[in-house]
Amino acid sequence: MLNSTEMLRLVRAACNGDHLKLSQQIDLLADSVEKAKPTAYTTNLRRLAESEREKGLAVNASLAPVDGLTEPLLPPDGTHKPVWDKTVRELLDGLVAEYKKLDVLTAHNLAPRNRIILTGEPGTGKTTFASILSERLGLDGVILRADRVISSQLGKTLTNIALVFDRLHMERKLLFIDECDMLLARRDNSHDVAEMRRATNLVLQKIDTLPDDCILVCATNMSGLIDRAAWRRFDVRVHMTLPDKATSRLIIMHRLKELNIQADVQPFDIDIEDVSPALLVQTVDNLARKTLISGSETIPTDLFVNAFNSLKMEVPNQ
Repeated sequence: MLNSTEMLRLVRAACNGDHLKLSQQIDLLADSVEKAKPTAYTTNLRRLAESEREKGLAVNASLAPVDGLTEPLLPPDGTHKPVWDKTVRELLDGLVAEYKKLDVLTAHNLAPRNRIILTGEPGTGKTTFASILSERLGLDGVILRADRVISSQLGKTLTNIALVFDRLHMERKLLFIDECDMLLARRDNSHDVAEMRRATNLVLQKIDTLPDDCILVCATNMSGLIDRAAWRRFDVRVHMTLPDKATSRLIIMHRLKELNIQADVQPFDIDIEDVSPALLVQTVDNLARKTLISGSETIPTDLFVNAFNSLKMEVPNQ
């Protein structure tokens, strides 16, 4: 149970009408009760803490400006169109179609899918997917960097999470959470502090109450760290794979065309796979710069082959 100092803080917060501090003290009380024996009493305390937290946020929405936690989701790069496999392309088109046919779905007591989680290695296009979806739906998009939300101050992490999601409820937007595994961490990890378990609980609650006209896109390259209860909350689960040889060739040749530059190679000369699209495009861009600066518009064969052979050596497991 709470010691005398903590109990005094709880009473003082209640007397002063400080809903946020009161929610923090109630959470501490729930933690101590849960250690002894989890009961319905613990559940009621958690609900009370969440209720007080919401009251505090309503009273002073400027307590922790969302501006310090989120940033605008930049529109897609107009000079580059990603090359995705058929599954990802059809998913994107399907999500857009659902929102365009919102009235049809509503008439049958259905809502568009709006809880999406993307997994996959860095550079496979997760952020780009969110950006293109935001643009095609005409929604403003914001990025939430999970590391900005987490605070060492007791209760601040929960306050930050609540602020971001409450703003999302008020403004029709697309929220993209990068590295979401930090906020949806497995709760069966005995080494995790109680604050982070509460953070996971709160995010799950916010996902459950997400309005139909808002979209949540989460991304992670460490899906094994995500709490099992989180997976069923998402109505779209997509793994963004690294491209095989055929897709890698398409990405490279497509980028050359976008840059209006030639390469003295044939597509079948390109022998690379399991490298992220971002790295493939970056390599082509670097080759183009070097070639154009030299006064040519055709990348020489040896320069092209050496660059991609070096890339294969740099990337693990190549």
